[in-house]
Amino acid sequence: MLTFVLLFSCVGHLLIAFAVPNSLYFASVIIGFCFGAQWPLVFAIISELFGLKYYSTLYNFGAVASPVGSYILNVKVAGHLYDKEALKQLEASGVTRVAGQDLTCTGAACYKLSFIIITAATLFGCIISFILVIRTKKFYQGDIYKKFRQEANKAEINMASSGNGILQLGETESKATVTATATATEDTTTTMDQPTQICRDVVNFLLFYFAVNIVVPQTKPIGEASYGDIQSVYSSCFTSNPLAVSDTEIWNHL
Repeated sequence: MLTFVLLFSCVGHLLIAFAVPNSLYFASVIIGFCFGAQWPLVFAIISELFGLKYYSTLYNFGAVASPVGSYILNVKVAGHLYDKEALKQLEASGVTRVAGQDLTCTGAACYKLSFIIITAATLFGCIISFILVIRTKKFYQGDIYKKFRQEANKAEINMASSGNGILQLGETESKATVTATATATEDTTTTMDQPTQICRDVVNFLLFYFAVNIVVPQTKPIGEASYGDIQSVYSSCFTSNPLAVSDTEIWNHL
């Protein structure tokens, strides 16, 4: 998708570069759409490929591309070429420039070369993105969120045992059962197609909401409801749901 967005934006740049009649509105829509679409895609790709442990650092590292690119392409490239073309037009008109006078350029030639250079830079980014698509094809064909679910399961068990370092026997058996169930369902989850997985997640969320906000508050005050209370109600709902998976998996998703 990112490759397509970058390639599509080249169309808008070229429309402006060659001053196609009545193309300014179309070019503005194309460039605006592509600019707004590429940033969510970039940050989603960063989180999927590198995880969330250093996401804040990688997020800002990715965001710095905007000011750096703006300075290089707008100030150093477009600004310099605009002034150069304006001086050429001033000399052609036989007018001598007064020191400190602003330069004014007229016509499509003022930004033609600038947008061609921007198009070349965008096309280079499109090629890099396509290489990334090829290198990560196998990664995206698998379950890209399996690693995050496993890390969440480990973190949950560590949180449960962080109080005194010892879990009660019942809690230990419950956590072991939940972990085994989550592991067993990971293989079946990866074989689901996307519509089935979306349907499953919607049903699981509704059951989760039902357990947390309706059933549990009727038996215990909200402040006293524990994970075990929610788990028991949630698991009982799942026994009659053919799309259901481990409650721990959906708990970690939410």
